[in-house]
Amino acid sequence: MKPRVRILLPALLLALVLASPAAAQERFSAALTYDQQSPRSQSYDPITFSPASNRGFGLAFAWRGWKLGLADLDLTAALRLKATSNLDVAGERVGKFASEHLALGAQAVWHPGVDLGLGLQARFEKQALEPDGEGETWSARQTRPWLTGMIGHTFRTAGRVQPFLALAAALPLTSTSKPTGAATTDAEARANQETLVKSLAPKFEVGLEVGVRF
Repeated sequence: MKPRVRILLPALLLALVLASPAAAQERFSAALTYDQQSPRSQSYDPITFSPASNRGFGLAFAWRGWKLGLADLDLTAALRLKATSNLDVAGERVGKFASEHLALGAQAVWHPGVDLGLGLQARFEKQALEPDGEGETWSARQTRPWLTGMIGHTFRTAGRVQPFLALAAALPLTSTSKPTGAATTDAEARANQETLVKSLAPKFEVGLEVGVRF
């Protein structure tokens, strides 16, 4: 079994174990996620860096705390495990583009026969350019606000645990511009590398959530 699967499956089993009567009153949800991110391509000095679409697994949690008119307000948390995709530089495959994040946010959810959600997240992201052979890994961390949306269906059962399935999409509200100008010192070169990595960060995300409410 792959390491990431060994991490995700126990977490979902733990969520099921915690579905006690007290927890049920709190209206929690836990889900396994699988998404595809679309990184940006950038030309720098004058080489083009082109990461491929990045697919990865993660976990998503929510607590339904308040009622806002016809909508419920959820507090959300999510974890995306590190995932890699091919990285082409100047048209040649040279390594991997890596992306991962932790997210905290809030989401309003309506229930007109299906579950419709719209929310905001603060994502604490890490991206990296990893060479296939010898060489230095370029990495960067950044925090960005993301707009999120989802449509899903909860399968009503007689028990406390309600399975659900949802399609989700997310869009960053900010982005970093590519570096400009040649570096004249080591410090400037490192700063340009970090800025370049940030500028390649995902511009869109779409995914699938499979989980339970309890």
